[in-house]
Amino acid sequence: VVEALVVSNSRLCAQVAACDARAFTEFEREFLKRIFPFYSYTKGITPLIRKELVENPGGLMGQSIRVINRGSEPSEDQFVPEYMRQSAAIPLPEFPLLGVTSPGITRFVTNIDLPHESVLNLLTPGTGNTPTARAMDAISKTGQNILGQFNPLLKGPLEVAMNRQFFSGRQLSDLYSMVEQDVGQLTGGPLARLLEQAALNAPGGSRVLGTIRQLRDDRISLPERLAKLGVNALTGIKLQDVDRDKTYRLAARSTLNQILDQAPGMSTFENLYISPEDIQRLSPEESRQYLLYRILQAESARRRREQARQNELDPLAALGVG
Repeated sequence: VVEALVVSNSRLCAQVAACDARAFTEFEREFLKRIFPFYSYTKGITPLIRKELVENPGGLMGQSIRVINRGSEPSEDQFVPEYMRQSAAIPLPEFPLLGVTSPGITRFVTNIDLPHESVLNLLTPGTGNTPTARAMDAISKTGQNILGQFNPLLKGPLEVAMNRQFFSGRQLSDLYSMVEQDVGQLTGGPLARLLEQAALNAPGGSRVLGTIRQLRDDRISLPERLAKLGVNALTGIKLQDVDRDKTYRLAARSTLNQILDQAPGMSTFENLYISPEDIQRLSPEESRQYLLYRILQAESARRRREQARQNELDPLAALGVG
């Protein structure tokens, strides 16, 4: 099956490569191909994928899509983050080297690099309480996927401005930042993350920083890091390690935010927090202001607890609903 997939992929890529400059309009050559580096490949392969799936849905491509989808389905025993379900995300069992034995870490096989992935992964179904909310969410996510195909020189500043990684849909502030961890005390968290994003979007920066991150990932053992680096560098697939507990929390927060955002009268409240190890980076004035902020937070929480006890823990009464 693997050999057949490779042959099929090579055949499609050869057909795409046969397209010459005459297949593109001046607008496409001068504008779209500059904004989307992979525009030529996407345009060339989309008709071939459409023809294969419509005329031969039970063929090799259709079967491979179904197999990958089944392997990536979440279950009661295995949680698969939403951003990974857009592509292949097949969990590996815990065994030495290719799998991981580190507690709390799950390793997934992702990015198998099949020809249909680059096109079909642009479309993401939406979620929400109503058909309208689901449609708007689908449009938003698909738009982010398209923005993720932008030239890095355009994509990088947009991601920083929106605090959003377009490829996965995750907030940049939720992602691990190697630079922020190492030099954040010298440059400040936001500046460190900004520098890292600039490096990631520079030519070759993603590969270099990705390699360094993999070698320094202390969540797993050194042999597991080296095995992961070897597979990612030498094969067409990618191994990705996920912190299960952190992923659960972020997924729950994202889902609740998305659902509650559609509720009538719902408003947003921003809660500021700084980790204990970073408090020393604050100026004396900022430290006093943050202390006052935490005191006000604690006082507000105390009042809510007292109100809940007075209302005999009735959830609607505690929320102020008579």
